[in-house]
Amino acid sequence: MAGCAGNTARFLLILFNIIFLISGIAILGVGIWLRVDPRVLQMQDLISLDSENPNLEIAAYILIGFGGIVLLVSVFGFCGGIQESRCLLGLFIACLVIIFIGEISAGVVAAVYKTEIEDKIETSLLEVLKNDYQIGRTKYTQPFDYVQVWSECCGVKNYTDYRTVTFEANQTVPKSCCRLKNKDPDDPQPVNNKECQREARTNAPADYLHSVGCIEGITNKINEYDAVLIGVAIGLACIQIFGVILACCICKNIKGTEL
Repeated sequence: MAGCAGNTARFLLILFNIIFLISGIAILGVGIWLRVDPRVLQMQDLISLDSENPNLEIAAYILIGFGGIVLLVSVFGFCGGIQESRCLLGLFIACLVIIFIGEISAGVVAAVYKTEIEDKIETSLLEVLKNDYQIGRTKYTQPFDYVQVWSECCGVKNYTDYRTVTFEANQTVPKSCCRLKNKDPDDPQPVNNKECQREARTNAPADYLHSVGCIEGITNKINEYDAVLIGVAIGLACIQIFGVILACCICKNIKGTEL
C-alpha cells in the first residue's frame, strides 16, 4: 500500500491501537482493583451474606478477562497495520466487531436487570438483618459495619431496620451508623454516641446519625459515576468504530497477494 492516504491510515491505526491498548490496561486495572480493594471486598461480603452470589467477584473477573482481550486485539491491530497483513487486520476487525456487540449486549442486560437485582439484594439483606444480625456474630455484623462506615449509611432501607435487633442497653443502632471521629469500621468512635442513639430512638432530625440506608447510599455512589461511565463507554465504542473503518481502508488498499 502506497501513497499519502495509505500512510496516514496506517499512522491513525497505530494511534488508535495505542489508545485501545491504554483502555485495555485501564480495564484490567479496574478488574484487579475490584479483587484487592478492601472496601469492595466487604461490599461483596455484604451482598453475598444471604444469596452467596459473588456478583462483584464475577464482575471483576469479567473485567480482567475483557481487559486482557483488548490488549490482545490491540496487538493484532499493531502487527496488522505495520506489516500490512490482511489476515491480521481481518482478525482485528472481527474482534472489534465482537467486542462492540458484547458491550452493547452487556449494557442492555445491565439496564434491564438493574432494578431487579437491586430489589433482590435489598430483600435478602433485610432478611439477614432481621434473622441473623446479632452482636458477636462477626460474619454478619462486620460487613454491615464496613459498608456503613465507608458509605456513611445505616441499615438497608434506613436506620429503623435495626429496631428488630437486640443491642446493649441504651443502644438502638450500631456505632457504625453514627457520624464518626474516625473511619475505622473495626473500632468506630462516634462524635456523640448518646445523641446518635437518641435520634435513632425518637426519629429526631439526624445530626449525629446517618439516616440514609445503605442500598440508597451505595446506589448514590454508583450514580455519581454513571455519567462518566456512560461517556467512557460511548467514547470507547466510537473509537472502535473508527478502528474498524481504518482497518477496512488499509485492507482495501493492500494488494491481493499480501497477507
